[in-house]
Amino acid sequence: MTTIAPLPTSPVHTTDSAVYSPATHRITLFCQNRSIVIASEDIVWLEGSGNYTFIHTRDKRRYLMAKTLKSFEMELSNAPFARIHKSHVVNLAYVKRIAFGMNAFIELAGGKTLTIARRRLTPTRTQYNQHQKVMAN
Repeated sequence: MTTIAPLPTSPVHTTDSAVYSPATHRITLFCQNRSIVIASEDIVWLEGSGNYTFIHTRDKRRYLMAKTLKSFEMELSNAPFARIHKSHVVNLAYVKRIAFGMNAFIELAGGKTLTIARRRLTPTRTQYNQHQKVMAN
């Protein structure tokens, strides 16, 4: 399989479509007549913007998908991802620090800090605690 190197002028890779494989937790992106397979564990966070989603990976690449964040959230429901905001879904495996309270936020590996929406505090806390229990076993 060939890999696509990041473009020097733009860190965004646009894609045509994606297929998710729940058995292996992989997403296949179809981009410029090529397919790119991304394992869910390589996705740090997803950022929604209308009907588009940016996939941020641990190798600092960013892929633009013509697909809603909600559809990715449903596809990744069996993987350790949490919807923390209307615009963000994070991989709980990359959470470096988390703060609940008035100004709740998540700091991801790599230093990116994302705000947790007030209405997402309880579900995020529950998902994070469940993920921590699984990782401890």
